[in-house]
Amino acid sequence: MNGMKHLDKTKEVLINELQDLQQQYNSLKAAYDKDLTERKQAEEALRDSEEKYRTIFENVQDVFYQTDLTGIIREISPSIKYFSEFNREELIGSSVYETYYQGDDRDALLNEIIKNGEIKDYELRLKTKTGKLKHVSINARLISDAVGRPDHIDGAIRDITKRKLAEEAMLHSEASLAEAQQIAHIGSWEWDMISDIMKLSNEMYRVLDLHPENFDGKSESLIKVFHPDDAKSFIDGMKVNLSGGNLPSMEYRVIHRDGSIHTLSAKSRIEFNEAGKPVRSIGTAQDITVMSEQEFKSTLEQMRQLTQYIEKVREDERVAISRELHDDLGQALTAVKIDLGIIRQNVPDKEVVLKINKLSALVSETIKTVQRITSQLRPELLDDLGLEAAIEWYTKEYAKRNGVKVILDMDPGIECSPNVSLHIFRIMQEALTNIARHSGAARIDIRLSKTGNFLNFRISDNGIGINENEIKSKTSFGIISMKERATSIGGTLEVYNENDSGTVIKLAVPLNNP
Repeated sequence: MNGMKHLDKTKEVLINELQDLQQQYNSLKAAYDKDLTERKQAEEALRDSEEKYRTIFENVQDVFYQTDLTGIIREISPSIKYFSEFNREELIGSSVYETYYQGDDRDALLNEIIKNGEIKDYELRLKTKTGKLKHVSINARLISDAVGRPDHIDGAIRDITKRKLAEEAMLHSEASLAEAQQIAHIGSWEWDMISDIMKLSNEMYRVLDLHPENFDGKSESLIKVFHPDDAKSFIDGMKVNLSGGNLPSMEYRVIHRDGSIHTLSAKSRIEFNEAGKPVRSIGTAQDITVMSEQEFKSTLEQMRQLTQYIEKVREDERVAISRELHDDLGQALTAVKIDLGIIRQNVPDKEVVLKINKLSALVSETIKTVQRITSQLRPELLDDLGLEAAIEWYTKEYAKRNGVKVILDMDPGIECSPNVSLHIFRIMQEALTNIARHSGAARIDIRLSKTGNFLNFRISDNGIGINENEIKSKTSFGIISMKERATSIGGTLEVYNENDSGTVIKLAVPLNNP
């Protein structure tokens, strides 16, 4: 009987132990399953990140590479083909310093990386497979192994050849402009109306008899050199600039430090922002104190040519700025957006994800802003697809922004030089800006056609119209600006009312004009 009780007791103990083991097993299995799930999720996130990294690595325009400490290439992105004419397979295993880098600067690059652990925006030259030289910017970092010993170098290469050529061209243009001003004794100036800072050319300092170190760039300081009787008219001219518009040719007297009085013939031009407010004015001035009538006419022609040259320099500057915005800032923002997407995939915190989404949306809007500014500076369509495509794009954006109807009627296949296309496009921009600002029109008709050897461009609106006094006024700066552009390409421009309602702007340009 006692044996049976003992057996029952033993059985109960075994059952309890078995239940404890079952609970332990269930806990261990649950922990294992959780760990397995988390591991699978981590592996999937890693594969997703690797796939996205590989996509960026294989498609981004910049070149990513990895070398050992002597410069032997371990890995390099496929974009190297378009960059240097070398295939990726040709470069892996070769010395980047012997095959690719050009000149003594390659040794300085390696020493810089080894010494400081990294380099940023290091500029040097590379040679392509066919021997062409390219300017590049290098970012590279020295990477250590698990125990902290230098192991290899990771880097990125960006082609900056276009930027370098643009900088060289701009320096050449600036040197040529300074020489032209010195020969013609014509100075130029630029006035930033927002900061009230004026920049004067070297010849302008000589015309005004000022020293750069004694001029603070303020417009009020410039007024001090004017004759007291002419200071008011100069100030009134500045107010005209601030109210919007371009000053016609005017004469002012300035007093040099030796007490002599000199008469200047000056001309200026205004620039507006998208809100229609004046932000910058540029102009020229020449000392005409002892000029004959013939010399004065010659001077006016020189000033006209100089103004055209300044316009060309400004257009080149716009192209350079537009390219920099597109190539550098645009790509950088795109890379940030991609990185934010990768981070969002691996962040479990919902609040952080919401912040990332807001930041990503802000980056997207910034990218759109960069694209809009780039297009305003220099529409790529104008260079790539021609005048017709650029007009279609601009008028579509204009109609959307101003709530007006724009009707286009353009003959297909009209060909003209890039210079003529640019001036026609700028005339259209000026005309549409004036229509939006003054006419109150609800409809605009634009006609581009060819008659014989002439290109005809006509813009009309159904607004309040313009009277004869406004057309001939010396303060109708938009009309003056458009006529100057038309003259510079050998064309003629007319402005008139049509049926006492609405305004017509009519341009005729010879197609053989360069």
